[in-house]
Amino acid sequence: MKASPFLVLCLSLATAFGQVAEEPQATNLITEGDFEVPSGDFYSGWTSSGFLGGKPETQEMWDNKITAENEVDGTPFARLKCADLTGASVAITQTEPVLLDPQWTDLTLSAEIRVANYEKNSPWGGRAQLTMYFFDNNEQPIAGEQFVGVQNDTADWEPVQKAFVIPPGAVSVKVGAQLIGANGVMDVRKISLTSE
Repeated sequence: MKASPFLVLCLSLATAFGQVAEEPQATNLITEGDFEVPSGDFYSGWTSSGFLGGKPETQEMWDNKITAENEVDGTPFARLKCADLTGASVAITQTEPVLLDPQWTDLTLSAEIRVANYEKNSPWGGRAQLTMYFFDNNEQPIAGEQFVGVQNDTADWEPVQKAFVIPPGAVSVKVGAQLIGANGVMDVRKISLTSE
């Protein structure tokens, strides 16, 4: 028995409307979020830094406290360490900024972090965090630091994620990871920055 044209049309429409479009995959704007490109003792694309008592210390001092490591399965991560120092912080930051598309309104920052032996060492800090630094056309920072993180040890790798509104006048952004105003060990991997 031949199906009527009307029935064929109804079946075609039902099939078409029943299909669910696949969501586009977000592209990571950070090309080395997994620290996969070795360069000397650390990895290219990231700069290490540190502060003690609010004052910058030598690059060599903090390079010894920030290392590139690998899990047993080979997954790379960055390790930030700070011990027995009052008011000390260690950090890694993207060397080159990510240029922002004027049509973007939000950025989502995510990563996995692992914290051990956490102890706050300063009244103004005390976090293991990911940080966003926005810059204007003159490469001047705007809107202050925006961050997401923890103030405690984690049992294992813990996902952290937060959406940030791009402030007016921002044309670029850098991402960093910090153990700020706290002693302990912070491991970070799989850093991702995606646009909305």
